[in-house]
Amino acid sequence: METMESDAQYIAARCKEIRRLLGWTQENLADAANLTTRTIEKTESGRHSPSEQTLRIIARAVGFDLKVFSKPTPEQEKCAQEELERSLRKTTLVPTSPIKTTNDFYSRNFEWQAFMSDASAVEADDALLLTAAICECITDLDGIWDLSTASQRLDYSKSIAKLCNELEGLGYVTQFGSFRQ
Repeated sequence: METMESDAQYIAARCKEIRRLLGWTQENLADAANLTTRTIEKTESGRHSPSEQTLRIIARAVGFDLKVFSKPTPEQEKCAQEELERSLRKTTLVPTSPIKTTNDFYSRNFEWQAFMSDASAVEADDALLLTAAICECITDLDGIWDLSTASQRLDYSKSIAKLCNELEGLGYVTQFGSFRQ
């Protein structure tokens, strides 16, 4: 952007909207952007017009273009809102670790309270089959993990790690994480 028309109220509302859609606190956004919480508070107050550099940093942290903070025409606004909602439906932002080894799954399995899978970006049939197999394995484990012996848990973890490695061979990484608000 050559020059950015600064509308502090619009920028504040947009920053809050994106952060809330992501399920982030101001602290989460500050951490992701490597800014202070006070900078995020000031930006979201609408009384302060942040620098273009600050907006670039925030935009980069949430994975959007700087244009997200430019006030659009009413027609552009409708299209942008639809695009943002589509993008966010495809994005899960949680601290994660890849599952590459048996221990990656085995040692972290106690961390999960719920299971969610988003395969909307997976297009190849063979990758979808592997994704479905991983989902089925994890769903099946929900009722039996706590009742299983350590050697059974290790076998389950080996099976899941093998599927995750096959999926990685097709260009997709399986992540395991713990979500908290």
